[in-house]
Amino acid sequence: MSPTQRALKHLRAMGYQAQVVEKWNAFAKIRVDLFGCIDIVAVRPGVPVLGVQCTSHSNIASRFAKSLVLGQMWLSTGHAQLEVWAWRKLKGHKELQLDRRVIPLVDQQEAL
Repeated sequence: MSPTQRALKHLRAMGYQAQVVEKWNAFAKIRVDLFGCIDIVAVRPGVPVLGVQCTSHSNIASRFAKSLVLGQMWLSTGHAQLEVWAWRKLKGHKELQLDRRVIPLVDQQEAL
């Protein structure tokens, strides 16, 4: 099962309605994420819209850095969250564990 499929299953178990929003560009033979950093959009009453970047655990740092830059417009709406999700097998555990990293909204004035 892919990280995206695992994330969809987990989100639905948490009560979200979730949809994959990345698409396949057949001409370039690459996957294209929504706004360059979102694979899944999930909604649930009473909480901000959640964008999820799914990846393998070995790529979580690079996906976090990419989402930190590209996800700022998404976060600036005030009604959205963005997280990077990766699955890994911990020593001594049979099941895969979810590692969730929350992307913060960066104050552009502080960044200068």
